[in-house]
This record gives sequence, structure tokens and C-alpha cells, in this order.
Amino acid sequence: TFRKMASTLEDSHFRLQKKVAQLTKVVVHLNTLNEHYEADKDELRAFHADEIKSVKQENENQLELLEKEIRHKEEAMQKLTANTMAVENAAQNRLLEVENEAKSKESDMQAKITKMQNEARENEKK
Repeated sequence: TFRKMASTLEDSHFRLQKKVAQLTKVVVHLNTLNEHYEADKDELRAFHADEIKSVKQENENQLELLEKEIRHKEEAMQKLTANTMAVENAAQNRLLEVENEAKSKESDMQAKITKMQNEARENEKK
């Protein structure tokens, strides 16, 4: 019976050692996987950081181009507005000149009419 117990004890001890060895392998394997996942995660994190930086730079460049385009269009609009105002002022000045010329001619014509009427009356009296 002692032998049976010893044999059973040795057998249990052997099986226990075998299980410990299996569990050790599993733990080592899991630790290795975890290290790989951590490395992949760090690599992915770095990749995403680079990608974000790249997209941010691209957007900043595009924004700068759009801002330049807006400034150019604003400058063109200001020039166009100034030119339009200059043309409008010139047109108003020309209109005033034409009106003054018309009034002057009307006054001259009225003076000639009056003169002719006066001459006609004087001729009638004679």
C-alpha cells in the first residue's frame, strides 16, 4: 500500500509538473503575443500620429492657398470698385457739363429769340 501511495504520489507529482510546464508555455506564449500586440499598437499609434500630422499639414497648406486666393479676389474687387467709382464720377461730371452746355445754349437761343422778337416789333413800328 505504501508503494501504491508512493506510486500515486509520484504520478500526481509528474502530472502536476507536466501541467506546470504546459501552463508555463501558455504564459510565455501569451506574454510573447502581448509584446507583439504592444509593439503593433505602438507602431500603429506612431503611424496614426504621422498620418494626422500629414493631414493637418495638408489642410494648413490648402487653407493658406485659399486665404491667398481670397486676398487676391478682395484686392481685385477693391480695384474694380475704385474703377467703377471713377467711371461713375467721370460720367456724372460729363453729364453736368452737357447739362451746363444745354442751359448755355438754351440761354443763347432765348436771347436770340428775344432779340429777334424785339427787332420784329421795331420793324412793325416802322
